[in-house]
Amino acid sequence: VIRGGGGIADPQAKVFELTRMGSRCLGSRAGVLAGAGQRRCVYPTNSTLSHGRLGPALVSRRSSGGGRSVVGRGQRGDGGSSGDRGSKGLEGSPKLVPLSGVEDGRYADVDLESLRKALVSSQSYDEDEDTGPDYSCVQGRNLALELVRVTEAAALEAGRWFGRGSEEKADRAAVKGMRKVLNAMEIDGVVVIGQGNLDDDEEGGDFRLALLCGERVGCGYGHEVDIAVKALDGTTLVSDGHQGSISVISTAKRGALLDTGPCNYMEKIVVGADVGPGVVSLDRPMEENLKALAEALAKPVTSLTVAVLDRPRHADIVRECRRLGCRLLLFSDGDVAVSLEAARPESSIDIMIGVGGSQEGVISACALTCMGGYLQARLWPSNEDERKLAEEQQLDLGVLEIKDIVKEDGGVSFAASGISDGILNGVKYWSGGATTNSMCMRAASGTVRILETHHHWSKPGLTNIAEGGFPDHAIGMRPSKDLGKM
Repeated sequence: VIRGGGGIADPQAKVFELTRMGSRCLGSRAGVLAGAGQRRCVYPTNSTLSHGRLGPALVSRRSSGGGRSVVGRGQRGDGGSSGDRGSKGLEGSPKLVPLSGVEDGRYADVDLESLRKALVSSQSYDEDEDTGPDYSCVQGRNLALELVRVTEAAALEAGRWFGRGSEEKADRAAVKGMRKVLNAMEIDGVVVIGQGNLDDDEEGGDFRLALLCGERVGCGYGHEVDIAVKALDGTTLVSDGHQGSISVISTAKRGALLDTGPCNYMEKIVVGADVGPGVVSLDRPMEENLKALAEALAKPVTSLTVAVLDRPRHADIVRECRRLGCRLLLFSDGDVAVSLEAARPESSIDIMIGVGGSQEGVISACALTCMGGYLQARLWPSNEDERKLAEEQQLDLGVLEIKDIVKEDGGVSFAASGISDGILNGVKYWSGGATTNSMCMRAASGTVRILETHHHWSKPGLTNIAEGGFPDHAIGMRPSKDLGKM
């Protein structure tokens, strides 16, 4: 609100009007935020309002020669200690001078009682208006932000094997980078969704190829969490130099994630949050699902894009989609990345359906718990032996909703980093470092963050690539069931 000259004729009324709308009001005497000569910026405590709350006072730093004004942040302008401290500066040095509209009379024509009434009015205005999410209930440590470093390290290591024709080395590199950072986190973690089982790997095998179910990771203290992890989602994509590979990890409270037991495969259907539950179902025929989806999205069936994993077992789904005239996206690998894309708002994929890995299914459910979207799944035993074992373990072989895979109060955190371009940009290496793109989110707040990180090899950091192979002292050491450090 500008006073004087060609400013607002009735600043009191203007302040009252703006504060009713929840605006922040900044007073300026000369109508400029910085200028030469004697012009000064004025941000008095009494006229800085933010949704009915007084903001921090700002002070002006003036040179002793009366020259240029510079605005700096000080203490609250209550006429107290900030002015005293400013006056004790060395002779000839800049001094901090408190600017209170009450003290020097600049706002003598503004009735403070009117401002107080405006505050009350602004508060009542906010109660009737949805001004954004309430984060007051979300407190404490944000594991999602810490998990980003885990997937970044995996992406940086695996990205060096892009297109080099070795799935094993790419996967080993991703696991190496992921385990290095994961074991530095202050958590007591247990891998419940991983690759293989620690009990089956006691004799022989190379533990560096995977994070195994039952393996304990982290420092052994801190949050007790269960971990679902896929160090490299799209191993073949990286090996063959194709797009769409990512590194993913999710954590939840102990016991919050579904144990898929002996079932390595899971049938899934994924749609966006704008579709919601009840529109599609694994128990319905493909044609019925697609017609219901087209009606929900208000477009013809021929405009739908269906994503299907390119496997012989999906021949019937492909045939039915082509008969109905749908657009069809066949992908060779990267189940989690395509699930994220199908659930993402304004995605080019309307639905993903088919049988993929159960590991990827649980991780996808964790992601959708945070970002929204709808998923149904069903464990898919690949043979009679798996079915018998699943029945012996009393696993539910019926249709599962997200809440059956991830408990609603599971405290889920999720992170992913791109290795090759896809839903996230892949790793880009440059002289002396690299750039990664990641996403992290957590169910408690529903916040989804997209991050671009620049890594410098010359600086110390867990995510930075160390030249050379696997540490010599780690060769022959095995993961622990106790406190999981190598």
